[in-house]
Amino acid sequence: MTSLDSSQRRVLALDPARHARVLGAPGSGKTRTLIEAFVALGEREDWREGDVMVLAANRLVAASLRAAIAARLGRAFGGTPVRTAASLAFALLGRSAALRGEDAPRLLTGTVQDEAIARVVADGAAHGGAGIAGIPPEVLQSAAFRAELRELWRVADNFGWEPQALAATLREAAVGRGSEAVTELPDPELAGRWGDGLELIAAVAERVRAERPGELSSSGLLRAAAEVVRAEGWLRQPGAGGGDGAGHADPGVPIPRLVLVDDAHELGEGELALLAACVDAGSRVWVFGDPDIATGAFHGERARVLAQLDGELARRSARPAPVRAAEPAQHVVLETVHRQRPELRSAVAGLAARVG
Repeated sequence: MTSLDSSQRRVLALDPARHARVLGAPGSGKTRTLIEAFVALGEREDWREGDVMVLAANRLVAASLRAAIAARLGRAFGGTPVRTAASLAFALLGRSAALRGEDAPRLLTGTVQDEAIARVVADGAAHGGAGIAGIPPEVLQSAAFRAELRELWRVADNFGWEPQALAATLREAAVGRGSEAVTELPDPELAGRWGDGLELIAAVAERVRAERPGELSSSGLLRAAAEVVRAEGWLRQPGAGGGDGAGHADPGVPIPRLVLVDDAHELGEGELALLAACVDAGSRVWVFGDPDIATGAFHGERARVLAQLDGELARRSARPAPVRAAEPAQHVVLETVHRQRPELRSAVAGLAARVG
């Protein structure tokens, strides 16, 4: 085993049957500890390849982690031990489709999505429909508007909202706004614009389904994968062979026993929903990261798994609260920053403490 400090060794002693939060400043060895945890768990007698999976923030990081794990193991390994959330979604949906004898879904690229929006807006302008009140046609036909609409579509997917149903809810809420002295609801004009935008998304989605069946956007893939896991997810039992233990084929879509999330401070709502679905099906999650360096908040993300892992998983869970009851997540703080001398680390820590 690579030499680790005492706080890193505490991570390796955590119970894999429970969730865990591992926090550390940049340079404290979070990723190194994650790799050691992956190796240590894989060497357990009742664990096998595929029981532990690493979730990376992007493809570049995933490739780097795969190479690091291969170098640490010093041998070939089967399967795909490191995935991005999109890669995991593809794998789950592909397996589900194969079990049903159907074609696997394909990615709807941003360019194709943009073109579909442009065509629906143009058709609406020509026939007096598919518009948004108060927004002039030249804005509706702009690239900036299409980008904003794709972002609204992503948010709707991440939270599992059906655009038309949400539009109706917004309009109903706006009608009752006037009877309340204090309200957090948007004003009727803004709610109307959101409603129009959501109905425009619904029209585009219908067109995409007709013209490009089987294609899903990146956020749509995450949403569909979460739904598949909740419907078909299957956690292999320790020590079990292939299939269901009775010589039959696997009963559904197998999910990892434990997911190790690198850079968990970058998790968004879509990724969190997929993780919560895996947890509902029996997986456990260890998150590694530093909440002080999160960038997702600039894009409106609010997932706080490093501070409130249990609460965040419960928030996106589809199971009732009594079923979710379990021991609280374990917690380890990595104490040594290996990139800095003690004097510099003390100065940085003092500044960070005053930020709050």
